[in-house]
Amino acid sequence: MYCISLKDGRKTRLIWLFISVFGVMVLQGCGSTSLIDAQSQVRQSFLSGNLDRSQDLMERFARNNIYRSNDRVLMQLELGALHYYSGNYEQSMQYFQEAELEIDRLFGVSVERNIRALLLNDGQLEYQGEDYEDYMLNLFNALSAVHLNDLEAALVETRRATFKLESLAIRYDGIVETLSRRDTTDVDTRPPWERGSSNIQESPFGHYLSYVIYANQGRTDNARIEYERFRRAYGRAFPHRTQTERQRAPVASVTAGTAVRTSVNSVTTELAQRSAVSGSMLPYPEPGNVLLLGFGGRAPEKKSNELRIYSNDLSTYIKYAVPSLQQHRSRIRSVEAVINDTLTVQMPMLDDFALIAEDVFNVRKPLIVTRAIIRSTLKYIGSQATQRAVRNEFGSDAGILAGFITGIITEVSEVADLRAWQTMPGQVYGQTVSLPEGTHHVRIRYLGNNRILLHETEQIVESVPERPLQITEAFYWN
Repeated sequence: MYCISLKDGRKTRLIWLFISVFGVMVLQGCGSTSLIDAQSQVRQSFLSGNLDRSQDLMERFARNNIYRSNDRVLMQLELGALHYYSGNYEQSMQYFQEAELEIDRLFGVSVERNIRALLLNDGQLEYQGEDYEDYMLNLFNALSAVHLNDLEAALVETRRATFKLESLAIRYDGIVETLSRRDTTDVDTRPPWERGSSNIQESPFGHYLSYVIYANQGRTDNARIEYERFRRAYGRAFPHRTQTERQRAPVASVTAGTAVRTSVNSVTTELAQRSAVSGSMLPYPEPGNVLLLGFGGRAPEKKSNELRIYSNDLSTYIKYAVPSLQQHRSRIRSVEAVINDTLTVQMPMLDDFALIAEDVFNVRKPLIVTRAIIRSTLKYIGSQATQRAVRNEFGSDAGILAGFITGIITEVSEVADLRAWQTMPGQVYGQTVSLPEGTHHVRIRYLGNNRILLHETEQIVESVPERPLQITEAFYWN
């Protein structure tokens, strides 16, 4: 009798142990689900153009700890972007700078994080931001600095953005080498620890913004170098764009009191003719004092790719789950600005952040896949060993129960990390214009197929001598 009761007691403790582990896994899964639901709400509010509601949602989620301490970088990225769109440039820079510091700190422990990820779900780790998000925050900071009339700070930020892209492969080579040395799992992952490749080594928009700043400062050599880098980076990043889309960042000029309606190409021809007559042909288009920007499209969204491989008796399976980026096709076909109802200026695409995001994400993706394979394989081996031990000790019924519970734990715990910056724009269109001193009326128009008007914003621009460069921008997400 004593042996039977002892055995029953051990069974009870075993069941409670499984229930406890299962409960912890479910709670972790619920936390991740709450965050994904919160991100979905922010995304829908943002896409509707309701920035105030988006900020209110973010602040409410932060108060309710929906964005946990592990999601601090994600929260800072969202708030930084929302404050920028609302014109709160100092607050935006503060959030982005805090995010950058945390990203740098987490990258410093990337090897440790990768090894911890072999035991934990990726979503339970600190979110260190994707590399394209790290790059984008510097571009936002550069634009905020221009808005605050600190052009030197803007140049620092554009250089930081470009440096991050240039050093991407080198950074991950070091991580791969370290992980390969420290991996003692003996799991054949196929592929082994390795990084992917990227065609993006430079920031087209970062170089374009640097060119505009240098040109306005009269630093001709620097402007020429940045302009050529912009053309090279754009051609490498988007080789299939037409020459019209890849035009030489021309400038449009507006003369006070005139009633002229023209296109960018005709303005460019006129400027070239003037330069040829004066004998002062510039190595780049003449700079304007107003940079027109139109942000459009939307950031790619993370989706889960799942694969289940069942055992011969279908009692257990290995589950692999990794994220991928899903692009959203924008309806925008062109963007233009109408100034004072007299001049129409075409705004070509300067950068496609969504495509760059996908390309840069592919550098880290092999690491994510390898990590998922090792983690899932170790979980499967552990669950098989647990079932055998329970079956041998307590009988076949207990073994079946153990298999059922470990299967649920595997399903709940092995999910892809779908956290991502929701409020990042997809593309940016732009053009520089020279506006004489005074007040100007600017309409930025987003056009779809057959030049159907999708969206239009109206703004007043005050051109003043003490501001050598201003930014006028519009936002349309679809």
